[in-house]
Amino acid sequence: MPNKILINVGVLTNPGGVSALYKALDLESKKLADYFQIFNSTKEKNNISKFLRLIKKYVQYFHLIKKYEYLLINPSLLPNSFYRDSFFTYLGLIRNKKIIVFWHGWNEEFYNKLISSKLRQIIFKKTFSKADAFVILGKIFEQKLFDLGVNPDKKMLVFFNSADNSHLIGKKLSRDISEKKEITLLFIARFDKNKGMFKSVEIFKLVQKNFPEIKFKLILAGDGPEYKKLNAHINQQKIKNIELTGFIGGAEKHKIFLRSDILLFPSHYGEGMPLSILEAMTYGLPIISSDVGGIPDLIIDGENGFMIPKNSNNELNEYVKAIEIFIKHPDLYKTISLKNRNFAENNLTPENAGRKLINFINSI
Repeated sequence: MPNKILINVGVLTNPGGVSALYKALDLESKKLADYFQIFNSTKEKNNISKFLRLIKKYVQYFHLIKKYEYLLINPSLLPNSFYRDSFFTYLGLIRNKKIIVFWHGWNEEFYNKLISSKLRQIIFKKTFSKADAFVILGKIFEQKLFDLGVNPDKKMLVFFNSADNSHLIGKKLSRDISEKKEITLLFIARFDKNKGMFKSVEIFKLVQKNFPEIKFKLILAGDGPEYKKLNAHINQQKIKNIELTGFIGGAEKHKIFLRSDILLFPSHYGEGMPLSILEAMTYGLPIISSDVGGIPDLIIDGENGFMIPKNSNNELNEYVKAIEIFIKHPDLYKTISLKNRNFAENNLTPENAGRKLINFINSI
């Protein structure tokens, strides 16, 4: 017999994003839910093969969902995902299933196009807005869904996702920046446009200039379409003490977090709740981030990190000032580090996060 819940995912073996969340939650082996993978594990050759694969997946899904009571759909507010996942939602509505829509990435440009397009609004209102409940990555998205026509009486869960803590089980972390001979700043994310890796480099240059008596290092961990451009930029400017790792995972990522002291996240991207912030909190790193997406729901300025307004006229210097505060106030650094670690243990472990998500679904 299948579980009551069927969850759409991309490919569970893919790194990052929705797949990484459900791989960490591991709900299938715990017999709490089943997964339906909507992509193939091998790369498709062209758009025709992608289209044929999607048609096949729709047919499989329509027959499969007869066995389930709840369907959890996982779209991002991006064009491809919007259209693709609206039809998965529609198929669930035809079968009269209880549907939960879990919104992940949120692109403001597409959101504005959606608001101003009658056709897109019709698609949204005939599919996503008819869901029984919604999972969002921050309170900011609640009002945005209402503005799109979602009934305010619908159930909403603000869910901070989950971070893999498998390498930390049974271990204690104690961070003290005052004892460090070298302070390591970390940026870790997919290298997409506006994600913040180039700004991290500029922040690093300012920090080195402003504090020549202190040794700093910047780790840029990730891969993506901007990787070559970033590497060329660093080499062209001959910036020292930058480590460009490429994609990392598992034990290698664990070592990087242990080596790092502060997470930088100067993103202007359409963020939901970035996994890198959750992972950094799990390792007790203080966070210095832009105030995009759902991040302000998790990072409270001055309490467990610092929030830098994305529209600040002096944005780079604001990041440098935040780093300076940690350097000059090591006790504050230790307090925030411990606070983030405790919060992660109580809220972000796969066990706690998975239980919260399943309990919400079963309450509908």
